[in-house]
Amino acid sequence: MKLSIKALRGLAACVLGLMLTHGWAATLREDQKAVKQLMTKMYSYSINNFEFAEFNGKYDLSRLCKLQSQFFDASLLVSQDKKKPCQKSGRYTVGSSELLRDMQDTALPTKIATPVVEGDVAAVEVITDLRHLPLPEGRGRIVWFLNKTPVGWRIVNSLDFENWPIQDGKCWGDFGSPPTPWQKQFEAPQCKPGFVDKQIH
Repeated sequence: MKLSIKALRGLAACVLGLMLTHGWAATLREDQKAVKQLMTKMYSYSINNFEFAEFNGKYDLSRLCKLQSQFFDASLLVSQDKKKPCQKSGRYTVGSSELLRDMQDTALPTKIATPVVEGDVAAVEVITDLRHLPLPEGRGRIVWFLNKTPVGWRIVNSLDFENWPIQDGKCWGDFGSPPTPWQKQFEAPQCKPGFVDKQIH
């Protein structure tokens, strides 16, 4: 039986989605280990340090810039304000870090899936369960996209879902910057043109 190109593409997207969502329990390759170790390290820092640039009780943006440069590509940290050494980034869905000041001395529990690595590009899903907190976000999901650089793997883009799984067939997923064709494969089906939610229509 021959499959059309459209069907093959759909199957490939489905497989990529399963790899991210379920994080297949296969033995990790060295490149997958490197990406997962980097993400695990990034999420080990407290909210106080990573989101609010507070170290030893003092605001220190320069120190935060050095910290975040271990994880984010330099292009994402460039500040348009010449008075600031960098544009700081966050690890959680848009808006949630501002609501987490009561937990700023901790790092939220997260689930990091098995990375999908193809050559010099990678994607890894991170889910943060906020349902035990009085926050509207609930369960946040971010797919981080990384490139392999001379100094190691670095984040170059993200796909952010404030609520996961998607409810009512509505796509609330947003890319941090325009995605590459490879990155677009990781969009949820609800976010793709022509999607029809059979439960609604």
